[in-house]
Amino acid sequence: MRTGLKKGLVLGISACMALTSLAGCGKKEGLDSAAAVATLDGEEVSVGAVNFMLRYEQAQFDSSYGSFLKSYYGDIWNSDLTGTGETYGETFKDQIMNTMERLLLAEKHMADYQVELTDEEKAAITQAASDFIASNDEEVLEKMSATQENVERILTLRTIQTKMETEMCADVDTEVSDEEAAQRTVSYVRFALDREEETEEETEASTDSEAESSEEETAAAQTEEETEASLTEEATAKTGSADTEAETEASEETEAAAGETEAETAAEADTEAVSEEETETETEDEATIQAKAEAKAKAEAFLEQVKEQDDFAAAAEEIADADDNVSTSSFTFGDDDTYPDETIISVTKGLEDDTLVDEVVEVGDSYYVLHVDDAFDEEATADKKEEIVNTRKQEAIDALYEEWMEGVEFTVDEEVYGKLVFDMELMIETEGSDGTEAETEAASEAGTEAVTEGAGETETETIAESE
Repeated sequence: MRTGLKKGLVLGISACMALTSLAGCGKKEGLDSAAAVATLDGEEVSVGAVNFMLRYEQAQFDSSYGSFLKSYYGDIWNSDLTGTGETYGETFKDQIMNTMERLLLAEKHMADYQVELTDEEKAAITQAASDFIASNDEEVLEKMSATQENVERILTLRTIQTKMETEMCADVDTEVSDEEAAQRTVSYVRFALDREEETEEETEASTDSEAESSEEETAAAQTEEETEASLTEEATAKTGSADTEAETEASEETEAAAGETEAETAAEADTEAVSEEETETETEDEATIQAKAEAKAKAEAFLEQVKEQDDFAAAAEEIADADDNVSTSSFTFGDDDTYPDETIISVTKGLEDDTLVDEVVEVGDSYYVLHVDDAFDEEATADKKEEIVNTRKQEAIDALYEEWMEGVEFTVDEEVYGKLVFDMELMIETEGSDGTEAETEAASEAGTEAVTEGAGETETETIAESE
């Protein structure tokens, strides 16, 4: 069954939702929406309010990435996607609670920045919550704990945080020099190794290996039954003497430990040298050496060719179309960036516009012919300046939150929070039941633009009310 959440009101997005149950998920116990789930220096937040925020964020995630991830992992919320022993739902809940701590901290420090909500903002929040409740199915609202009180509480905290974070980073230096932000755009033609012959050889070797393996498995199967009884008898006999052997081995290991410690240091250097030799042997086989030589020769020939031409882009496109192992594109970067490879950054540094790098550059198993299109890309540099300023602001905000966290006691009732399980799927639809898109308006003209952090951090956006 799909139940639509018909009008959106929070986080500045459209929010027509559809609700479905997730097969195989446990049902949550009865939830006392008013129960305190977290406390910051005596200021409580109800599990109902947190559940509403959790479900709304879940809907955003499901709508953005859920379908794609579900095709690979199935029920992503109740699966361990990273191999850490924790389900993604548990990780997501940790992130939500981290966000809640920041929301409460922002509210606690309002007076420090003379931040307060205007009567217009309060009225807009109340109206938005009321419209939201009136316009949506009871089942969806119940699953989200979307009562008037809970929705207003989250909207209020979000609005406060948005206004607070604007003030928290107001003193950040917004001046960025051209030198600090300078970006250049470099086109390239990349010559990769031709692996066709190597692949054919590997296929033949693999076929022979599989045949040999099959024969070995047959022989092993014939002897397995014969050895099984013998091994069982040996294991039984060894059980009686295991303790004695363990004591002897422990004594020998203790005596040898000192000698091994001294030997390890010397062995490390030998191991590194052997490892390097083995790596070279593994990678520099005859087929690879030949493929690299051919790729390099192609790159050098193209470099000589393009030196005689005025149009690098046309020459690059032509050779890329003619050879499946050749590709062309461009990089935009600065001197301090970590991408692309530092060799490419180094050889293009200080060159002027429309300059061909006069050498083929080797990066990994590829060879590059490089052309500096724009030594100072004004548009990219302007974007970089904005990025630098935003990073400074976010660092200032994060630093204040960290400072505030040290002086407070924030506790979470894990038993109460554990009752919030992922037994539903929430999707945001772009169209309402009447066929028109459900859009949102700013709660007040004082609303500020979002300051968004990376995954696992807090996210704040302009608070909005429904139409």
